[in-house]
Amino acid sequence: MTAYQLPADLWRQRVLPFLTIIELLALRSTSSTIGASIVTAILLLHRIDGSLARHALLGLIDMDRTHKGPLLFSYLLRVAYVLDQGGREWRVMGTFIRLAVIHGLTPNGTAPLVLSAEWLAAHLPTSSAFHQLPLMLAIYRLCGQQLRDGAESLALQPEAQEGRHRIGQCVIRVVSLADLPVGHSYRDSYSPTDPAIFYSEGLSQGLSSPSFSSFLFHGVCRLWGQGWRLRALLWLQMARRDDHCSRALRTANIDPADGMVVDYCTGNIGNYLWREVIVSGFRPGETVAAHLTVSRYHVMLFTTESATTDNTHSLDSRFPVSMPRLRAVLRHCGVEQQVISRGEVRV
Repeated sequence: MTAYQLPADLWRQRVLPFLTIIELLALRSTSSTIGASIVTAILLLHRIDGSLARHALLGLIDMDRTHKGPLLFSYLLRVAYVLDQGGREWRVMGTFIRLAVIHGLTPNGTAPLVLSAEWLAAHLPTSSAFHQLPLMLAIYRLCGQQLRDGAESLALQPEAQEGRHRIGQCVIRVVSLADLPVGHSYRDSYSPTDPAIFYSEGLSQGLSSPSFSSFLFHGVCRLWGQGWRLRALLWLQMARRDDHCSRALRTANIDPADGMVVDYCTGNIGNYLWREVIVSGFRPGETVAAHLTVSRYHVMLFTTESATTDNTHSLDSRFPVSMPRLRAVLRHCGVEQQVISRGEVRV
């Protein structure tokens, strides 16, 4: 008995789950007898659903399930292929989309983002077209064209200067490992699929992030959606001789369960550390986003939460979701009392 003479059920149960999308397509093309009967639209749909669940993307990203017509198989094949690429990168993108929804960057402030047949056909005519960018940028390109900062698109768009792209008002370029000086802090965590990024938005020096995903989380906290849903709670400014508070926050090891750390630096080679700690909005089911921003001489607390009462009450009473999580990070770093008691309430 040859391989193609195996029963169809045996193919489906024992062979197909271990094949990549490219291998499934090859099987369908080379075996007119069994390939077309087992590598079907239904199989691809099951593969898509499995990828969405595995990457924790359910409710965040989806295909157009109303799409019909003679090109349905081609559409499903493209969706299945892109979801088959990477693992961590898709999970990170799901977390970013969750925050983007809360910050009002998605259509009507809702999810999922739908990968449309028209866009995929126009921009991904072949599988190699997907791999022209580092994986994290390629995945963002699929989703970013649906995001907006007010009236401005947050699509990833190529600039005239080779190697540069634009997202909103930010011009970005990938920083290769060779561009980072020996001993640079970005080198230890450098990933070719999620590389370091240099970006500018009218700043004289610009900023750099250790990864493109870090840039995205910085963007959702500080660059996009300002004035829409985000409000400043508290602002602490410190004298140059009294930066213990910010230094503790900028250098602390924070449990990922308590907050997402987003570091970035001024200058192309990262000579001045800033930090965001996202304490709410990145977990499944959360509807409030909150974070703190730390520079050398400032600590700022932000939230999308609406106040439950007027400003004659404490921040803890007015923002019962955000403040406990913000306080927990401040307490972990040993600066809770200093920040809360000395900071200027802004709301």
